[in-house]
Amino acid sequence: MILPSTAAANGGMCVPCKRGFRKDIEEGKLRYEERKRAQANPDPATKHWRWLVGQVYRSPGGFAGLSEENRTYFAVCLLEGEIYNGGFHQYFLNSSGDHYAVALHGLEEVGAAACRRLLLDAKQVVFGQHEVPGTKAARFDYLDLKPAQERKLSGLDRSFGNEAAKLRELLAQYAQRHCLFQRDI
Repeated sequence: MILPSTAAANGGMCVPCKRGFRKDIEEGKLRYEERKRAQANPDPATKHWRWLVGQVYRSPGGFAGLSEENRTYFAVCLLEGEIYNGGFHQYFLNSSGDHYAVALHGLEEVGAAACRRLLLDAKQVVFGQHEVPGTKAARFDYLDLKPAQERKLSGLDRSFGNEAAKLRELLAQYAQRHCLFQRDI
């Protein structure tokens, strides 16, 4: 419902219509409804991810308590999510980087050679010849990057994004080969 004073001031239109963003609002409502439906009826990959997060962060065994296949799946998905959210810099800065070695091996295991190469390139930009430290605190000193390093990482982030659809397909195939989605509680 539109207020009479608003209608009078805007030639009979509401503010979103007058300013031209009504379409954006309506599209946002549709996206919200789609997300709500997806959350209520998640696909197998989403259900598995939620189960993994619960196992890693709310069970006594944590990450180490997962099967090797689930550790691989978790570490690679975590890497992918961090790259989307903030890039390789964020991956190494956050505790997600604690799983670098598993993610690196996992990319090989799932057959994502291009993503593995990009992860190795990012490691080289940040850590050079040094091994990636196993804790967030130990990695922190390396992450005060120079502008040239930041530019290189940004390029690697974009390249990783270009490989994302292939990586998701490879992860789905890996999960199917190892019957991961059938194991969820």
